[in-house]
Amino acid sequence: INWNGAVPTLGYSSPQQWPQSGLTVSAWINMTDPSANYSVAACYGNYSGSVAGAYLQFYTWSGTLGARIVQTTDVSFIGRYTPAILTAGWHFVALTWSGGTASSSVKIYVDGTQVDNADNKSGTFSGPYPGSDVPFSVGAQLSDGAGIFANFTGSEKDVRIYNRPLSGTEIGTLGANGISGGIASATTVS
Repeated sequence: INWNGAVPTLGYSSPQQWPQSGLTVSAWINMTDPSANYSVAACYGNYSGSVAGAYLQFYTWSGTLGARIVQTTDVSFIGRYTPAILTAGWHFVALTWSGGTASSSVKIYVDGTQVDNADNKSGTFSGPYPGSDVPFSVGAQLSDGAGIFANFTGSEKDVRIYNRPLSGTEIGTLGANGISGGIASATTVS
């Protein structure tokens, strides 16, 4: 999908109970401006016009990638940051969460290599948001009754969510098998 900063019309799932003991989110991204701030994927906010809950954020920030697993919106969360490494062109990005309560249980990958180097945490995290009213959005984030923000400008392809943390080897394989003249068909990982 080539978002070009437009409000996404695709990518929302119906709200449901999200994995509570680990997950993986992956995507191919090609940013118009690698130094801008975009939402790759998120479970943040809801359709009722308020942030009743948030479960995860996966985003770019000034050339970096960030990932959070959220317990209480903007209060208690764990996650990781990367150094400033994003460049123009297609990149395979992934976040994994092993189910732990420390920031180190979240990992970020770019082009099959783990790249996170700093904690991204707040409050006392004892587990992810347990509710079922937060939809999965791709290319933007729902928030604070203000609609949609952090619109992705560029293209995303093959966004996936798994109900377990993939291993570094599996992520490397997904990234390597997806390269063919830029990007190619998806690889199934069970």
